[in-house]
Amino acid sequence: MKFNIISAIVLGGIFFQPLASLALPETEVVEKLENVPTFTIVDQNGNPVPIALNSQNTSSSNNSSLALVFINPQDALDTLQSLTQKKPELKNSLSVTPVSLSEVYKILQEAKQKNSRQAPLEIVPIVSEVPLARDLIEARGATKVKNPEQVGIPLFYATVGEQEDYMIRQDVNNNSYIPFYWTKKEVEEDIAAYKKGTPSAASETIKIKAISLGQFIQTLQKNNNEAVQAMQIVPSAEQIDSANRMLR
Repeated sequence: MKFNIISAIVLGGIFFQPLASLALPETEVVEKLENVPTFTIVDQNGNPVPIALNSQNTSSSNNSSLALVFINPQDALDTLQSLTQKKPELKNSLSVTPVSLSEVYKILQEAKQKNSRQAPLEIVPIVSEVPLARDLIEARGATKVKNPEQVGIPLFYATVGEQEDYMIRQDVNNNSYIPFYWTKKEVEEDIAAYKKGTPSAASETIKIKAISLGQFIQTLQKNNNEAVQAMQIVPSAEQIDSANRMLR
């Protein structure tokens, strides 16, 4: 598999009214996650390596060992370096490899269907983005975030106007979509591009918002309307480049 980044331009805000209460088909949920790379540490046979959670910057208080899936490729590489420093004999037998978010999703869904008491893996957020997401969530006045677990794996997106319409982008095939990003900075860059290319932007209210990956997926699973069909996680250039480099 070769991961591709979506090439797009900012178009502006569009408000989608719900068309139906049906859930997005499972195949379409998987498809939306297919081109989003994450990163994990594997052994020589390509099997994920269990890592003690209490030695990582995760939100879990669990002391067991699990395969970790990282959003940030550098976090995976740093963890690998830490492991091999502690156990030099593992240096030539472990490596970081990309794995599609769709595969991670399917593994977690299978465990859920089997009513597994222990998740088979844990997703590690970009730790520096967690407090940024927390501040945005608290700024909405909806809730007081007491610990990182309430934030989950952060995703960021932008809204435009008093009605808080989604900020829409358009891909190379002129298909409109709603981008969600792993970092706040990427949304800020999108907003800057939007303001530069949209004459009316100076008078518009533009907000950055945050939700968790879990909430994003639940939205896909429980709804099927124009907005849901347009939602897409956009990986960074670093994630795409790292994934393709590791696959060579």
